[in-house]
Amino acid sequence: MSTGHTPAAIVGRAYRAFSSFARPEHFTDHTHCPECAEHDQTMRSRPLAAIGVVQLGNPGWCPTPFLTEEAYGYVMPRLVELALASSVERPAESFVFSYLLALTPTHRKLDYLTREQTAAVLESLHYMRDHMRPVIEQACCEDDLAEAIARWSAPADEERRAR
Repeated sequence: MSTGHTPAAIVGRAYRAFSSFARPEHFTDHTHCPECAEHDQTMRSRPLAAIGVVQLGNPGWCPTPFLTEEAYGYVMPRLVELALASSVERPAESFVFSYLLALTPTHRKLDYLTREQTAAVLESLHYMRDHMRPVIEQACCEDDLAEAIARWSAPADEERRAR
């Protein structure tokens, strides 16, 4: 594997691509409901590097679906990093399912993201497909991965058609 396609290189590109997103004052619409307020407090209480599987990895109680666009962009490189660090040896620390869940909600628009940002996420998905098959299978996420690749490929496909 060339050094340009290692998890570390992909994560580095994601952090660069999403560097235009500053840390938001609030991560959710914290006044909406108690759940949004709690998720906002969870995310605000730690630096980006300290946000991990404990805060994001429970699909039943996870702040990711409630993140504002600004917060989504801010945490995306960390989501990429956590997903690519997943392994079959540490299934309790796997973030694959939560990552794919965070990438596929149909209510989340992607049109505010740049081509570089969508490409960074798509690169992580292709890496997972090509190099993390046992982790994907262990998490039973083959269909979710295919859906995420299709969803994140759509902006690039639309741009090609527009040319």
